[in-house]
Parts: sequence; C-alpha cells; structure tokens
Amino acid sequence: MALRILHLIHNLKREGAQTMVATLAMASNSSRVEAFVCPWRGGGSYAKDLRNAGVSVLEWPGAEGAPRAYATMKLRRFAQQQQIDLVHAHMSDSAVLAAAALSGTGIPFIVTHHSNRLLPKERPVKSALRSALTKWATGRASRNIGVTNAVSERLSLELRVSGERLETISNGIAIPDDSRIIASGYHRQNRFTAQGGPRIVALGRLVGLKRHVMMIEALSRVRDTLPDAHLAIAGDGPERETLAACIDRLNLGSHVTLLGSINDVGEFLSQADIFVSMSSYEGLPVSVLEAMSWGLPVIISDVPGHRDVVQDNIDGCLVPFDDVDALTGQIIHLARHPSEAARMGSAARNKVIRDYSSVAMADNYLRLYTEILAKP
Repeated sequence: MALRILHLIHNLKREGAQTMVATLAMASNSSRVEAFVCPWRGGGSYAKDLRNAGVSVLEWPGAEGAPRAYATMKLRRFAQQQQIDLVHAHMSDSAVLAAAALSGTGIPFIVTHHSNRLLPKERPVKSALRSALTKWATGRASRNIGVTNAVSERLSLELRVSGERLETISNGIAIPDDSRIIASGYHRQNRFTAQGGPRIVALGRLVGLKRHVMMIEALSRVRDTLPDAHLAIAGDGPERETLAACIDRLNLGSHVTLLGSINDVGEFLSQADIFVSMSSYEGLPVSVLEAMSWGLPVIISDVPGHRDVVQDNIDGCLVPFDDVDALTGQIIHLARHPSEAARMGSAARNKVIRDYSSVAMADNYLRLYTEILAKP
C-alpha cells in the first residue's frame, strides 16, 4: 500500500524550494508513495503542473490573509481525514505549522531546510520569537534534513538539532533528454562562432540577495569586447524597477531583457550559452543545477551553496563575491574559448546526472519515510 505523504510549503511560486517540492512530488514512485501538496499561504504556477502530473494539491480559499490558527485547524483536519502517514514540511514556517497542527495526532513530520540562512532577518523581538518557535518545531520533528552538509551543520549549531534527528539529502532535478541536449549544444556552438557574443542568462527571484545588478554592470563591460552579447534575466520580484533603472542608466536596453516569470525553464535554458548566478548565499541552488543539467557552463559567486555544487574550472567557474571585473573577465574568456565552455558544460551535466537527479532524491526520501514510519 502506498505511503500517503503530505508536502507542506508556504506557496507554489517558481522559486528554488518550490521547484524541489514539485519535482519530488512528481518523481515519487506512485506505487510506493501517494503525494499531496499543500501551499498553505496561497498557490502558484506549480499547482497546475502538479495537478497535470496527477498530484493532489490542497489550496484553501482565503488562505493568503487568514490567521495562522486557521491553517493549523485546516491542516490537522485534513491530515486526519485523509489518513496521511507523514507530513513533509519545507522551511521553518511550515515546520512550526506542522508541529502545532499534528500535536497529539500521532502523525510524524519531517522538515527539509533549503537555505544556509535558516531564519529570515527581522527585528530583534520578532526574530527571537521566530527562533524560539523554530527550535521548538525542529525539536519535535522526526528528522531535520539539510540540502547540503553546510546547511546540516548550521542546523546543529544554530538550532541545536541533535545528531539522531539530523540528515543530509541533496535536492534533485528532472534531467533533460540527451536528444534535447545535443540539439541545444549544436545551436550554442553556432551562436558562439557566428554572432560574436554569447547569450547569457540568469534565473531567480528579483531580490537583493540574488545580486542581478552585478550581472547588469558586468554586461555593460562585456559589451565593449563582445558587442552582440545579451543578458536575459527570468524571474520577478520587488527589485524589478531598480534593475530596469540600472539598465536605462547604462544604456543597455538592447542588451539586457527582464523576462519576468516564465513557465518553461527548459526552453529558456536550451537557448542559452552561459548561465550566471551572483547570489549572496544559497542552500542547494536549484537554478544552477538546472543550468548544469542542460550542459551549460555556469559562472557563479564563490559563496556557500554554490561551492557545494561546483568544482572551479572543472564543471563551472567560481568568481570572488562582489567582483564585477572577475565576472566580466570570465564571461569574455568562455565566449572566446567555446571548446572550453563545451567541456565545462559536459562535465556539469555528468555531475548532475550522477549526484542530483530527481530519481535519486525521491529514493532517498522514500527510504527516510519508510524508516520513520517503521518505528513505533
């Protein structure tokens, strides 16, 4: 009989943790796991993808502005009525909700922590309250999972999660078919040799920590050497107007495009030559893994999370944090050496297939679910 697993996350927008949740729910073996997904603060575009894949998505009307107690009662009732075997919470707020809703029900829960920053930055009083609630919730969880060893270490140090309640499981992604990679690589090689400038892409929410401004400033310098270079940024967020102003100030209107949210990430990456991420910090960066799976050479900031994924000059490039000159130089170097870019992209894809596939992630979580439910 299939295990009934409920994934709990704040929303289903196209962001890193949400991508992992959707991928895990869809990759789970339907004969062994029946997955449900609950975006308890409101939905997002992944809800349609999940339903199309046959995954049940529970959305509560009015949940966006509802008090936390409302979500607690709804979750408790749903878990009992649907005979949920285990709740899989994602990130700290969902952990607190699961701990409160499941208290006394006998239904276990686990928590996956997706970022090196375990708690958001807030004012002192609110921060202390959130920290206390998160420590209480993680202490009640059957297991806390860090998506990298670095995240697991922070769980131990900052939230005092004990060793028997701690585990590391890497995020995984759906791997594109070889035929699509071959076609993408052929067009990429033609662009490098015929157009005089690469198509550079970035993918992520438009917020300060993603440091898109640094990419735009680098492109203004790259343009002096590669006049046909173009930067496309996919994603939306509060920094959009700031980025648009920066593009206008640097006269880059024909060289930088803000695409907003996109639905087909694979199509976006298949048209790219180089992927860039300059984040201040990451957990296990899903967008970087997706780019690597498409055989793209990636240029990323040398920060925790990024350096957990990429080995410098082997399967990607690490550049010093906040160094626009280094980023500029690396883009120009790869554009001028397409064979090196191709070698790096091939090594990146091989690493993702070996270490970060959605199938391996689903198998690891199935093992953990089974282990926890086997205990009295």
